[in-house]
Amino acid sequence: PLLVTIPRRATTADVDMALDSLRAKEVNVIVASTYMDEAVTILNRTAALDYSLFAITFTATVGLPDYQLMVENGWWQGEFALGSVPWHHDLPGTGEFTGMTSAEFSSEFAALYDSHVYPSYHAAAAAAALVALFEAIERAGSLNTSAVAAELRSMQLQEFYGNISFDRESNQLISNGGLVIQEIATEATA
Repeated sequence: PLLVTIPRRATTADVDMALDSLRAKEVNVIVASTYMDEAVTILNRTAALDYSLFAITFTATVGLPDYQLMVENGWWQGEFALGSVPWHHDLPGTGEFTGMTSAEFSSEFAALYDSHVYPSYHAAAAAAALVALFEAIERAGSLNTSAVAAELRSMQLQEFYGNISFDRESNQLISNGGLVIQEIATEATA
């Protein structure tokens, strides 16, 4: 593997220099851990430099509502990237506590904020954390911290976000795994 770094708030020159070094080494797949601004610049510059890749993937960026909106508004470069996310608005299943699907959560969230874009996994994760807490309080039948914590530690709750359960030693959410997504403009906006 080859590691190339660019600074936060990278300029076009920074990105061009990084891409030139990758192209010189005949790199045809890029895996980038960046913020959205840098990801957009990278995609725009690969197109401007006529740098054809087999694949390019970003952490989180592709799943963000602003990214989705840019693609829907005709930013064709964004359609050629893959992104890794822990949740997406199209996930199947219905929540045991909320009775909601991911699509229903997304629609209600979008309506609440008068938006036509879907929420990111950040919003879904925050909602899932509250759902876990509410379920633990109900199971404990109390607001007693020790009782609620014990319920959280033993929780196995299927929700629109996925399975909610916690590692007994670290108290961290046990991962549902990840998804690889790609945003494609709808025919109406393409």
